[in-house]
Amino acid sequence: MLNARYIPSLPLLAKELLEISARKRTYVLRCVFATMLFIGFAVAYVSASSRSSRALDMLGTGAPIFEFLFVALFIGIAFFMPAITAGTITSEKEQGTLVLLMLTPMRPWELVAQKYLSRLIAMGGFLLLALPLFAVALSLGGIDEDSMWAGLYLLVVTLLQVGAVSIAVSAWCRGSTMAFFLSYVVVATMYLGIPLIGEVLRNSSMYGRSYGNGLLTGTILDVEHWQFICPAFLFDARPDGRVLLASVPAWISVAAFLLIARFALIRRAALTGANPLLRCFRWLDHAFNRIDRRMGRKVAVDLPAMDPVAWREVNRRSLANVRYLVRIFLPVHVCLFFLLVGMGTNQVGGDGYAVLSCVLLSLSVLVLVVMGAGVVATERSQQTLEVLLTTPMSARDIVRQKVRALTRMRWVLTVLLLEILVFRLLVETRSRWDDSSDVARVLGAAEAAIVIPPAFAWMAAWIGLRVRRHGRAVIIAIVAAVGWSVGVGLLLLAPLLIFEPSDHNPIVLFLLLSPVAFVGFAESGEISRLPGGPWVPQLLACAVYAGVWWYFRSRSLRNADDLLRRDGPT
Repeated sequence: MLNARYIPSLPLLAKELLEISARKRTYVLRCVFATMLFIGFAVAYVSASSRSSRALDMLGTGAPIFEFLFVALFIGIAFFMPAITAGTITSEKEQGTLVLLMLTPMRPWELVAQKYLSRLIAMGGFLLLALPLFAVALSLGGIDEDSMWAGLYLLVVTLLQVGAVSIAVSAWCRGSTMAFFLSYVVVATMYLGIPLIGEVLRNSSMYGRSYGNGLLTGTILDVEHWQFICPAFLFDARPDGRVLLASVPAWISVAAFLLIARFALIRRAALTGANPLLRCFRWLDHAFNRIDRRMGRKVAVDLPAMDPVAWREVNRRSLANVRYLVRIFLPVHVCLFFLLVGMGTNQVGGDGYAVLSCVLLSLSVLVLVVMGAGVVATERSQQTLEVLLTTPMSARDIVRQKVRALTRMRWVLTVLLLEILVFRLLVETRSRWDDSSDVARVLGAAEAAIVIPPAFAWMAAWIGLRVRRHGRAVIIAIVAAVGWSVGVGLLLLAPLLIFEPSDHNPIVLFLLLSPVAFVGFAESGEISRLPGGPWVPQLLACAVYAGVWWYFRSRSLRNADDLLRRDGPT
């Protein structure tokens, strides 16, 4: 028999897995994930079968279905893994239990490893739902063994990499809101930002050849440098299945993020004081005030006038104060400007601008969803909502003033989206203003930038009012946003592919209920081909998203007393 001392004791892992299995949202997430995955598989299968007149013609068509499953699971990991992992350590900080965990005999490495493994096992259960679909794709044939094992291997690497990023961010951040936001930003930078910048540099006139030319041409390392960090790019870059050596940088990134989590766990365990960015901005404010006093200028005292809750929100958040927003987003504007100039110089087509707009719109919606879900849920987690409810202000005024910081952030992000649109107009459509389809495409993109973000923001704020725990509110808001964006489109697309309606069938207009479908129609110009296009579909979409905006806003303000539980127990 093995000695008991050689058997690792994992009490925290057992506790985490028991808590995850006891939560109702775990099964709700699995149902949502499985529903979207199976509907997407049905759409891909119907699309493949529509090109075959006989059942035997389906043999050999498993490759596109396998690739669809690979892409769908990759996107699912990138969306769901940060949602279930980013709050695993910050929630302990907010509840004051991380210090108690550090008093146990477990070492910091064991704490990080068990937290990390618990989320890997939870997300691995999600991925097991795709095994029957992989079996169907393999039974159709057309997939070589190397590609099959390469795809499964790269999905495991993606799971480990995104989990390591999220656990490192969770150990570094002080609060759950910033942890959720920063996790998605880091993942988006690794998987979208670096490839986009690399593609611009590869096509730039500064480089007379691509990165793959030279001494490494024809070897295992003959691939663009920016592809190494993202496992999904290695699936196409290594069709012969030799992905082990090419994925070494991804494994190095996993180890690096776990090291960051280990060292940040001890050094940033205390949840005291403001975040470093806010302290830096306040130091700048004091420095500017001292300069003004020495120059004889009168320094205005920033005190609340009529809206004390709004004053508190915009002064304690670095993403709400006007001065701080300018300091944060001025460098962002400069970087975006140079990126747009580089894209225009290299004559990047309209697809490049469309991809950049969609990526920025997705990040904007994600920021607003995370911030909106934490507008009131943060007060509950910090046990300050009871104090706020003792004030003579009405619950409606409390909610309205709490959301004011969210409104400022929304307008700043909208300006970034409109900046891309204006630059795109100057470069791409300056000579085609007489074409109604181009005008409709521009107006559709502007409409998406103005109407869609507030609809998601108020939906998240309403969820944050109804859910008591901060982490749960953020996860539910993210799942609701993904379900509305992707799930609704898949639910509507499946019957449309089965019955094959024409472009002039009014049923196609229901696809505009999905924000992803509407943005796709608007950016590609296909909205002009819809029934009544291009103006009727845009008006209908604008009315739908404005109606969703009004509905969640009115529900949040009208039922504020019940949602805040002012008359009942808190």
